[in-house]
Amino acid sequence: MNTKNFLFFMASIIIASVAVMCGSGYSQEEQSSGKTAKTVKEIEGEVSGIGFNMISIVYNRDPEKGTAEELLLPIDEVSQLIHKNNIKEIQVGDTVSIQYDETTRETDNGPRTERKAKVISFIKSAPVQPESTESNEPNEPLEQ
Repeated sequence: MNTKNFLFFMASIIIASVAVMCGSGYSQEEQSSGKTAKTVKEIEGEVSGIGFNMISIVYNRDPEKGTAEELLLPIDEVSQLIHKNNIKEIQVGDTVSIQYDETTRETDNGPRTERKAKVISFIKSAPVQPESTESNEPNEPLEQ
């Protein structure tokens, strides 16, 4: 496991742990004021990490500016997986499209947004990395 994948995996575990500890309800300081808006959105991008009940997607890349946006979505409630049989078949670098529910609630402390992935469509595999041309055999001396 490379460093980038390890760091994403650890961050996913921490985020999931905090979410479990905090629960899905609101604290007393953050009571809902009643206004709730639920929309279905879709995003397409490259999987930058996939871990315990979470997937991270990089989208809106601008190579000239060197910028991109990233969205972390919980995948524990995915109802449909298209072009793959199991979520474990999706790898970092693959391109996917994700439909997700976005619920925004007005609270006493301002709006609170919650997102949940519902449908994941596999689009294409990550580009194949060229194999190393280095040999594990010792170099033979050059003839002169």
